[in-house]
Amino acid sequence: MLLLFTRFTKKLLMKSFRKDGMRLLHGLRETIIRGAGLILFTLILSLVAPAAAQQPLMGIEDVKPGMTGIGKTVIQGTKIEDFTVEVLSVLKQKGPAGDKIMVRVGGDVIDKTGGIAAGFSGSPVYIDGKLIGAISYGWSMTDRRIGLVTPIYDMLQMAKLNASGEDDEPRTGADPAGPPAVSTPIMVSGLGQRALEKLTEQLAPYNLTPVLSGAAAGMESEKVALEPGSAAGVQLMRGDIDMTAIGTVTYREGDNILAFGHPFLKRGGVGYFLTSAYIHQTIPSLETSFKLGAALDLVGTVNQDRNEGIAGVVGRYPHNIPLRMHVKDLDTGRENNLFVQVIQDELLSPALVTTAAMQAIEQTIDRTGLGTSWVKIEVMGRNLPDNMLVKENMFFHPTDIGSGSLGELLEGLALVLTNPFNAVEIMDVKVDVAIEQSIQTAKIEEVHTKTAVAKPGQTIPIFVSLKPYRGDAIQETLNFTVPAYQAPGPMAVTVRGGGSVPVLQKLLTQLGAQEIQTEQPKNLETYLRDFVQRDRNNELVAEITPMIMENDPGVMFGGEIPLTKAPNPKAAMPAKPPVAKAGAMAAGKEKAKLSTDYIVDGSAVVYINVAGKTPGAKDEK
Repeated sequence: MLLLFTRFTKKLLMKSFRKDGMRLLHGLRETIIRGAGLILFTLILSLVAPAAAQQPLMGIEDVKPGMTGIGKTVIQGTKIEDFTVEVLSVLKQKGPAGDKIMVRVGGDVIDKTGGIAAGFSGSPVYIDGKLIGAISYGWSMTDRRIGLVTPIYDMLQMAKLNASGEDDEPRTGADPAGPPAVSTPIMVSGLGQRALEKLTEQLAPYNLTPVLSGAAAGMESEKVALEPGSAAGVQLMRGDIDMTAIGTVTYREGDNILAFGHPFLKRGGVGYFLTSAYIHQTIPSLETSFKLGAALDLVGTVNQDRNEGIAGVVGRYPHNIPLRMHVKDLDTGRENNLFVQVIQDELLSPALVTTAAMQAIEQTIDRTGLGTSWVKIEVMGRNLPDNMLVKENMFFHPTDIGSGSLGELLEGLALVLTNPFNAVEIMDVKVDVAIEQSIQTAKIEEVHTKTAVAKPGQTIPIFVSLKPYRGDAIQETLNFTVPAYQAPGPMAVTVRGGGSVPVLQKLLTQLGAQEIQTEQPKNLETYLRDFVQRDRNNELVAEITPMIMENDPGVMFGGEIPLTKAPNPKAAMPAKPPVAKAGAMAAGKEKAKLSTDYIVDGSAVVYINVAGKTPGAKDEK
């Protein structure tokens, strides 16, 4: 229209010049400006007017039994379909979220699904064109055409909350005396059976059941806008593995949406991925029907997860934890890389990352059973000491080397995310794993020293005989330095495998002590130090042990204290770790360490007499 108007005025201008010359130029210019302004205003008004119309709402006080209306949901593909709704009753103060509306649903859509199905959560309900709330609760193994609706005004309270605000609700489950929330199926793709079983175990406390699904083929280029009745996804993990809870959008105003009508995990202020979703099919079931679906595009962030449902923002994306995983099977030469993005949540993230890592291992080695592994973990994050945490170790497990390699990954992430000092924003997690189907273990057979008497500050060799599994004995030498402050008299030095329980801890347990009293960490660096500097499973460790008196129960003075312990399968390294120089002393500690090619099992004690030193006397040569 604006183009035609411009052409018309151009012809008129040329005609005016021919007739009246420059006299009409000024007037025509004003006419053009007024005309163009009028057209522009009309165009803007036509664009703004639809957005200004908001969805009419109906409060619960106006809802009466016998009223009828419609609900909206998706049961296949992305098409929104209607079903009928009849109000049966209004339940006052039912459950922790307040009042509920009991309804009966019907129509062709409900006939196909067999009633309210998992994934219906959030389906908007309208009476006389006014939104009253969202389908949210129901009963299994009963008449599934009857359910409860969460009032829309209760859901709108979430829109007032900021995602970074304080959680004003206890994080508890639904009302135990009331009906269960319409379950939210967790669609999972990219996981094998064993990793899926592990995930099911980890999500059980949240009443979530993973369901194997797959991507929506042919939908990669189709953009689906979120609107009331659309299928929506709350995504916990994306990439080579997808993990998405499917529900329904209840309400949208601008870029803000409300969905589900009941809590997902009830974590308060959160940062989940928000996606559009595709429904492959709604699967009828005798117990509870469910929507089998898949995430489509990442469209925004879920920033609230509370009693009344979830709230999100389109066009704003959450911080996440990228996991880059590399696994190599040393037996077959097969290598595999995995990349996923995981939500950052202090409770969920460690388990989700570990599940993904387990899948990468299972997919690479394609077996279960015994094995030896070398694992290197690198975590980069804001507020970490030097912005980085690095941990390497070697592991053996007799029945499940896959899960046995990942204990320290789970532990390290949990320590970082739940530490009591600083909030850490994890920027990257990199894990390298090398695995072979072998038993790389060795047992300490004998420990002795040729130095019966030593002085403070003197370095003495300790000889260790190791017996590898199905191999010949090998000899290793640890050079142990007597601390400069060591008091004269007998000194007990324990030699053990890095994964064995330290003697002091063992003795205190024998004597009935509940725990070792250690200095409390004062900052994040000292809090993480014990984890980072923990002895490796493939190290020989020599350390001073407090002397045991003759009347102490269970241990004989002067005798050897056997401390044998199988390699820790939970203490969960890439190519084999480098071998340290013999005799390397741990800085600032009364211990020496030596890396070996084996996971070392067992321990033994040697005794050395520390001689006193006369002031001014020369050392004996």
